[in-house]
Amino acid sequence: MQIALFTHNFLESTHHAIAQLIQGQKQNKYTVFAKRFANQEHFKFTNVLQYIPYAGGFIHNFSDYDIDLIHAIYDGKFAIHAAMIAFELDIPFILSFHGGFDTNAKIFQKKYIHKTREITQMADKVTVPSSREITLLENIGVTRPVEILKVPVDQTKLIAVHPELGRLLVVARLIPKKGVDTAIRAMEYLPTFFKLSIIGDGTELASLQKVAFEHNVQSRIDWLGELPLDRMLYELSKADILVHPARVAKDGNAEGTPQILLWAQLFGIPIISTNTGSISEVIKHNSTGILIQANDILGLVEAVIRLHQNSALRSEITQQSQDYVLCNHALAAVNKKLSQIYFDVLKAKQIATSSVRPQKGEISLSIIVPKNIKETVFSRISNVFLSEDMQEDFRLLDNLKAFAKGGQSYLFCLANSKKNKKVTVKVPDFHSFTKEEYGILRHNILKEGEALLTLTEQSFPYTPKLLFCDHEGYFLIREHFEGQALSDLNCLIKGISSESVNQIKLTLLKKFLCLSKAIFKVFHENQSKAYVVRDLKPKNIVIVENYELKFIDVGATKSENDMVIKTSKRVRLGSGDWLYWAPEQLLNSAVLMSRKVDYFSLGATAYFILLGEAPYSNLEKDREKALEAYSVEYNDVKRNLHKIGGQLKISREVVQFITDCLHPIEKFRPNTFTSLKNDAGLR
Repeated sequence: MQIALFTHNFLESTHHAIAQLIQGQKQNKYTVFAKRFANQEHFKFTNVLQYIPYAGGFIHNFSDYDIDLIHAIYDGKFAIHAAMIAFELDIPFILSFHGGFDTNAKIFQKKYIHKTREITQMADKVTVPSSREITLLENIGVTRPVEILKVPVDQTKLIAVHPELGRLLVVARLIPKKGVDTAIRAMEYLPTFFKLSIIGDGTELASLQKVAFEHNVQSRIDWLGELPLDRMLYELSKADILVHPARVAKDGNAEGTPQILLWAQLFGIPIISTNTGSISEVIKHNSTGILIQANDILGLVEAVIRLHQNSALRSEITQQSQDYVLCNHALAAVNKKLSQIYFDVLKAKQIATSSVRPQKGEISLSIIVPKNIKETVFSRISNVFLSEDMQEDFRLLDNLKAFAKGGQSYLFCLANSKKNKKVTVKVPDFHSFTKEEYGILRHNILKEGEALLTLTEQSFPYTPKLLFCDHEGYFLIREHFEGQALSDLNCLIKGISSESVNQIKLTLLKKFLCLSKAIFKVFHENQSKAYVVRDLKPKNIVIVENYELKFIDVGATKSENDMVIKTSKRVRLGSGDWLYWAPEQLLNSAVLMSRKVDYFSLGATAYFILLGEAPYSNLEKDREKALEAYSVEYNDVKRNLHKIGGQLKISREVVQFITDCLHPIEKFRPNTFTSLKNDAGLR
């Protein structure tokens, strides 16, 4: 199996657990995408094929790596981008949370909470190291099942133990959350035969050495620095007690499952730690260790003296610790479980996609939503009278099923199976946004209702008919299309002969250009006021019978030449897929709406139809650097389009039109279809 592993740093010198798991997956091969690589200094891998520097965003040539599965270690931005790649290309996706700052603090930050919840809900499998992390995910609204994949420890590393009386040991990065200063201060109150060895390095080294000097214990402390694993384990084998006085840092950073605790349990070294982070998942007070309060210096002193004087307690703790760690954290068992997760996820995805064809619903799979959301939606629509034969369905909650979750709304299907009738109910996401933001989303529902009503009155064939729109914007009900989202195209053509794939792409391109031309004519050339569509993208287009296309979301339309100011980052983050946005939409704090943003989206969607990926990566946040990056990538876009155009025998006229639409500079894009002499220009 070929696995793409996404992480921020691969690997820090203390990431022995991750390294051991990867090394143990001998039957699987990894391609690692990371911002920084330090693994060659600390770890050797025979099953990592490539190390790819990665700064975020879409990867144009991702298909070249022949990846079966994407596995991301959650770190915020990089995991979110990995998920976007997986969902865009329909590749199985596993998301792993490893505790620490990312799980204790980052997931709650405003800029991450919404997207983190979304990708966690949509992942094929989610893993955490302990049950506490499941609770943290539930606290941000995650409702799906989560698998526990425990931190492993390699029992083959066990060596003979010869503890030196009174030798206390701390093994930690020297950062605030580790609480090393508590151990140093405790030395002042302990008998002088107690010595402290500190293994580790970090930003707090100088300040910790200052604390030792101020408390006159510097002569009783041995600063060993950062050590390789074998040397660290040798020092552990000589320890009388492992001290790990962790705390919750000011930024919310807290411990996950520190592997040093597992090593100490394996070696039979008693542990004194704190009830912070997820430590209590592996340390049970007076059973597999002793727990004290964070920052409790005298509590630490008392615990050290207690273990020193009570040999029966010490013996009981070491025995139960070894039993626990061998039963729950053995490397071979954890590696076997990870292999099974990989196998199960890939197999489930293959089964789900093996028979996927159009005519199965507006999107291929239903989604799970919190029960209270479904009940709230049902209560709001239950009094709406659509037609006599739909009344029965409004009384049955089970007939209301969520099938899609966008950045700002949920889509539900309300079905009457007896009469084979369905409608789509669109509801703004009242679960994820503030009251003020929710007001904006309801206003967008009202705007979409107005647009659909106008199109319905004109009998416009490419958009759904409006059936009902709540006057306060709590929901709208529209025609339901049977089909499959265009964004699932890669899944749709999987396993089909290349000749058939080429024919499908040509058909879809022609249909898409016809659809775009008709939509632009209605919105751009509106007699009373011109509008910009803004959200023309594969996820908003449904492939129905005979590969006809329908555009299902007109909620993002704006009057042309209106100034759109980005007032809410959370609303903006949820308002569509940036891979199909024009540069000026992404990079400006305020955007003067021009129909040329729609022509960019047209070009990006046509590019996706032909090449199965988005044209630009959108990696840079700085405006000047971003525009420069667009210009560089535009050369690849032109080259790729002309190459595929030649292979599929698409006219130069069409290829050039799509190429021009994708120009990063607005003024060089077309604003009409006049450059195409006929509807599609295909030969």
